[in-house]
Amino acid sequence: MGRTYGASEISLEIRCTILTIHLFTQKTWNEISSCLHVHPHSARQICLKAKDRASNPEDFQDLYAVLKSLDHPGRPEVIPEGSKNSLALMRASQSGPDGYTKTFPQLAKELGIKAARSTIERVMHNHHDIYHFPPSQPKPPLNMYHKEARLNFAFWAVQIDPRCFAYSDETWVEIGHPHRPPNISHPCGSNAYDYRLHQFQPAGVRIMFWACMAYGYHGPCFVWETETEEEKEYYRKMLEFENRTKRQKQDQKRARVRMEGTEEFDILEKLNANIQQLDQIDPLPSGYPHQKHRPEWEFKELIRDHGDRSKGGIDWVCYRENVLWPLYYPFLQRVEQETGREMWAVEDNAPAHNTAQEVGWEERKANGIRSVDWPAQSPDLNKIEPLWDYLKDSLEEYRFKGQSQATKDEVKGALVLEWEKIPMDLINRHCLDLSNKLQLVIKNKGDNNFHG
Repeated sequence: MGRTYGASEISLEIRCTILTIHLFTQKTWNEISSCLHVHPHSARQICLKAKDRASNPEDFQDLYAVLKSLDHPGRPEVIPEGSKNSLALMRASQSGPDGYTKTFPQLAKELGIKAARSTIERVMHNHHDIYHFPPSQPKPPLNMYHKEARLNFAFWAVQIDPRCFAYSDETWVEIGHPHRPPNISHPCGSNAYDYRLHQFQPAGVRIMFWACMAYGYHGPCFVWETETEEEKEYYRKMLEFENRTKRQKQDQKRARVRMEGTEEFDILEKLNANIQQLDQIDPLPSGYPHQKHRPEWEFKELIRDHGDRSKGGIDWVCYRENVLWPLYYPFLQRVEQETGREMWAVEDNAPAHNTAQEVGWEERKANGIRSVDWPAQSPDLNKIEPLWDYLKDSLEEYRFKGQSQATKDEVKGALVLEWEKIPMDLINRHCLDLSNKLQLVIKNKGDNNFHG
């Protein structure tokens, strides 16, 4: 039959209908209940009250007048619609970031409004259509170049089995304060991005956690802390040695380019022969010949320093030495060997990732590593991102205290343990969801204005 209504929820028109059916038909209370979706006891009480209070119970007009006087049965509303308290709650909830983040009972307490939590929430929902939502996940703004790159990636990736992508990323794990921003209040159906809050400044213990995954596989993980002075010195000397070796290699190639019969000499001659053909086929308007290639243009090694670490985090040298070579590359090779799938490495465009790719392209090629040309500003397509909240939620049960090294060590152990405990069906579901996200990118012409 569906939901039945109590006497306090029945409109005047329905009460009159109940009285009419009772007086002029032979229907039982259960039959009236079935017809009008009211409780049988409520229908009976409406008729009995009307007869008890009417001066002439046989006069329908007198009974109707009694019903009209009982138009608001039960206790009056604590906070009527349009009342001063109702409007004050609405204004307080929309009074800026301080109001957005407070719960409705907290606002009522500050305003001195005494009512039950359920009453306060019903007033905000029914009177003003305002709810306390989880905050919108901010997505980076996109320009036309970002959208074009995302669209090109989507058209390419949608043709590949989603199980062939291995995702990797880092996240900051912060101990001593909530890892999620508070819920915010805004009208139902409004644009949540209009109520987005500024990022809270991190405090307490911060640890960077890296992990990777693929369909059917928990990938390895790595917990990073700022290097010690000894480690920094070790990486500095290692990078100096690599750069010195590259400069020597570069100088040797530039010297051999002047010696006939060497590979470098033949390469430069071929390039300059093409330039001469281009002068004949498509001469410059000025009449001058195209500039010939020079040894210093064609034979140069990529010399890099540690890079900018003004925002904190891992640099490309540490990333390569602790993540790529010992963890990520072996993981990709193992998945390929065990499944026969041609795996693609997914890394975002963090400076450490880009530099490591540029410097180590020869190693990647030698090890058969395929890297995705990842579009900028696209964290919503990296399917490991949704697992970070799951991982951090699981850490809440540990209730770490303090900022000592012992606490950091406990956090490290818990991170590794909880990462390995993430359900495999959750990993697989997110890996397969890439196809849906790619279709949304194509549908939205590269934009990221969709959920997820």
